[in-house]
Amino acid sequence: MCLSTKKSTSLKYKLFLMHKSFLPIKDNMFRLLTFAAASAHNTKSFSKKLLWTVEGQLQFKLGSEVARTTAVDGIEYHWPLHPNVVEIGTGYVKRPRDGAVDGNIREPYLTAICQFVHCEPTEDYCTNPIKPRGHCCYVCGRRVEFELTGMTIYMVNYFIEKTYENENSEGIGITFIKITEDVIMPFYQVAIISSHPKYFDADLFEYFENKLFGIMYHIRDHSSGQGISVTHMKNEYSSQNNKITFKNVVFTLFVVATLISLTFIGTYGLRQYETNPSFRLWLHSYRSRTRELATVFTRGYGDNADDRVELVQSSSNPNFVEDTTEFVNEVYNPTQMDPFESDEAHPKVGDVEKLIDIDI
Repeated sequence: MCLSTKKSTSLKYKLFLMHKSFLPIKDNMFRLLTFAAASAHNTKSFSKKLLWTVEGQLQFKLGSEVARTTAVDGIEYHWPLHPNVVEIGTGYVKRPRDGAVDGNIREPYLTAICQFVHCEPTEDYCTNPIKPRGHCCYVCGRRVEFELTGMTIYMVNYFIEKTYENENSEGIGITFIKITEDVIMPFYQVAIISSHPKYFDADLFEYFENKLFGIMYHIRDHSSGQGISVTHMKNEYSSQNNKITFKNVVFTLFVVATLISLTFIGTYGLRQYETNPSFRLWLHSYRSRTRELATVFTRGYGDNADDRVELVQSSSNPNFVEDTTEFVNEVYNPTQMDPFESDEAHPKVGDVEKLIDIDI
């Protein structure tokens, strides 16, 4: 991001915003907003108290025509040639409703800034630490990327202030930046981080996230067709070490209940096997049926039945394959044979008349 200044044919330079954001205001003053406190500058004090400091060098890069290059400890600095390099004007600068992407979240500027940043270790406080865009360190916290339309950045900043109201927010910070260029559907990032990993509380951080987006959803649902939308959300969060959560308690209770049930069933079954003959008989018969059971079936039904019977091998055979054995009755012909004629022991009606009496 560049800060617009008074144009001059003899002074050409580039001024890049590194860490902080600017808010030009009236009365020939320029207010520099920091995370901790606000400080006001005019044209001279801005150069003297900021550009002539190492901190200012980390925030701004001056062009060669308005700065003198000096190397200190292998690091190149650009000191301003005179105190009026930056002129603080009057009036307001129109700022885009959708915000602007800070160029310092890109390389090589981010790497240059991060060389001077000390990262606190997170291993003792959380697992799965996150690294929000624009941050130099992995931190314990939460971050959400989302698509936002119909809502200005000023509204979101106001909602963030409302999120802090009446809450214990010691050590908790909320950052809000734009992460895509000026497109029709811009994407943003909200990160909830702590000033030190020891302040990380997974439940509290999740509560702050839900409260912030709850306010945004409420405005969206009552926007009366103003086209406000919060979509395509993608979140990432850390897990607190040695933290007993409700989900962990439920999962632990489920596992314990399952183990107790299996132990009870096993103990009861073993006791029944040792003391109940009927149970042993049933168990042995069930195992025998399971091992020796064979399947017999015929092909077809009714008049079109194929007069063959198939016997599938027993499943107790370790080399079991689904081979079949067919039995075919070649003599039986249901169209030519009468089942009653095949039984000579039962005479038919009318045979009595053919009997002959023999007198002795």
